[in-house]
Amino acid sequence: MRTLARLAALPAAGAIGLATLLVAAPAEALVTVQPSITGSAPASAHLGDPVTFSYTISLPTTVYATSIATHQDAALPASATAVTLDNSPVPADQITRSGGDLTIQTGAAPSDGLAAGDHTLTFTAAVASPDPADTSSSATLHYSPTPPPMLVAPVLGGSVDSAPVTIAINQPDLSVVLTPDSGEDQVGLLGTGQDIDFEVDVANLGYGSPTSTLTLTLPTGTKLGADGVSWDSDGSTVTCSPLDASHLSCPLGALAHDSGDDPTLNIDLTTTPGEPVGTVGTITAAVAPDAGQGTDTDRGNDSVSAQLEFTGAARLSYTITPAKKQIPLGGKVDVTLTVHNAGPQPAPSTVGFAVVVGSQFDVVNFTGRTVPPPAALPLARLHNLGTVVKPGVTGAVAPGSAPDGGGSAVLWFVGDIPAGHSVTATLTLKARQLGTAKVGLLAISGAADPNCPNFDCNPTTVPISVVAVPAPVAHGGGTPISGGTGTLPDTGANTGPAVLGLGLLVAGAGLLLLGRRRPAVAARRVR
Repeated sequence: MRTLARLAALPAAGAIGLATLLVAAPAEALVTVQPSITGSAPASAHLGDPVTFSYTISLPTTVYATSIATHQDAALPASATAVTLDNSPVPADQITRSGGDLTIQTGAAPSDGLAAGDHTLTFTAAVASPDPADTSSSATLHYSPTPPPMLVAPVLGGSVDSAPVTIAINQPDLSVVLTPDSGEDQVGLLGTGQDIDFEVDVANLGYGSPTSTLTLTLPTGTKLGADGVSWDSDGSTVTCSPLDASHLSCPLGALAHDSGDDPTLNIDLTTTPGEPVGTVGTITAAVAPDAGQGTDTDRGNDSVSAQLEFTGAARLSYTITPAKKQIPLGGKVDVTLTVHNAGPQPAPSTVGFAVVVGSQFDVVNFTGRTVPPPAALPLARLHNLGTVVKPGVTGAVAPGSAPDGGGSAVLWFVGDIPAGHSVTATLTLKARQLGTAKVGLLAISGAADPNCPNFDCNPTTVPISVVAVPAPVAHGGGTPISGGTGTLPDTGANTGPAVLGLGLLVAGAGLLLLGRRRPAVAARRVR
């Protein structure tokens, strides 16, 4: 009505001129101005963070009397300082603040406008609350398409709103890493009636301290073992409730912002009578904040899976067959080692230990594999023997001392043994000292072995004696061969395959190779 009153007050000639202008002007020049405004900001922030908003104004034609109003949630009040338009500071007298919102006049005079093209407005806001919230910001561009004094805003002017820019305030970002005890990126081996550990690392890479829950999806043929789910730090048990036959819900309590010392849990799984022997199953761990505890800002790292192979049972037996059981000092003897699998399932990734107890012999050759094949028992299980057993090294390693006075051993990567089959290798020994030594053999695989419960195996042993060289006999005036002294001179390191200290092997081979481990989890994020 105000505009009509002004028109009525114009002199007749002026009114006629304005009417002529309005009629003569193309309609699109007056009303078909279609600017747009688009905002952006960081996806998340927490208490104390400054948040920079950027709004791009796109104008197909020049507009006038322009202003921009922001609309801020209470958790993100805008600051009236450091406001820029096209990288130039906006003077304070062109900025009005109301609560947490700003109105920015784009020129020194209310009638000033913006030229056609793109313009960028930036301003900052600060997170004002420690509570988690999903917030948003938006902005409205007010404009007129006609220059002054032809300001007839109700008819010719307009406004356009941006889409909301969403920001997660003080929200968590939970992550989970799942590792079988055989090592990262490995398939865990689970024999009938045996247990396998999975290590779960959970972390809150975001903010807040939400109470959270770990959900486990177990493969068919498994259930929680006697140790259940427990915290690695103190061994305390996490009480998990079954959701259905294959899902467990495990409350974790509050997860504070990641400090670099992530909480770690251990999951003990064992087989059920219905295990699908010979197949590979998948275990999945997923973590999420509880209801009302915020919204996870990155759902891509909330769930992870690992695999385990059901290896069934395989009964291994060992045979040691020396070519002779009495060897003259300085002589050599070949000892045939055999590992047999009576089944009923294959014995995957079998590893054997050929042990020489005593200092009567040096190991000078071995025909079995001493370098692990790619599909062998994961090398992570050998990490504690790394200073002695060096895969790929076939040179000699001096045997270590043992409480019984000496000895040495060879680590043999036997490989997979089908049910009903055997694998053999030959160990060559050189007699260096009078007396009797024992050659022992044991083997372990990824399958459950009734002969080796909990990897507590009984080795097979065979005694071999070193005897004196027969008295010298002269032939045809030749020079007699001198008699033995009981010990050959020590010429340094053995010239045979890699061997490891007997004491180390006997004291802890089963524990080091197949016992439960706590693997170091590789860096999975940039803090």
